[in-house]
Amino acid sequence: LFLGQNSTLTERVKVRDDALRKYVARTIHDVGDGSKHIIETQQFQELLRMYNQNLKQNVLDPFVSNDNFRRAIKDFDTTGFKNYDYRIRKEVEFLMRNLKFKFGYNDEGAKAICIYAIDNKLADRYN
Repeated sequence: LFLGQNSTLTERVKVRDDALRKYVARTIHDVGDGSKHIIETQQFQELLRMYNQNLKQNVLDPFVSNDNFRRAIKDFDTTGFKNYDYRIRKEVEFLMRNLKFKFGYNDEGAKAICIYAIDNKLADRYN
């Protein structure tokens, strides 16, 4: 997950080997002498940042090409919305909440922008 789904074996091996070298060279020293907790080390912070960045970039990938996801967006805030599976409902609720609170959309505007983005394959275009 640090490099994304399209990473090559060579890239994954390089990241793994670099992480091991850094761990042996510095992190194990800092943690071993008690001067730092593992989560306070630069290596941990760097790996966590890479993980979070990749997670955020690919959060909607499983849903974008899913027709149920598109329909769930359209059905958001209707009685039919409760018929979708738990994971899709939670993702749509999270998406709508973010669009409303972070970007000022109302329910209809948030739905419209999502449908526009899906129909025009904007996630693929900017991936």
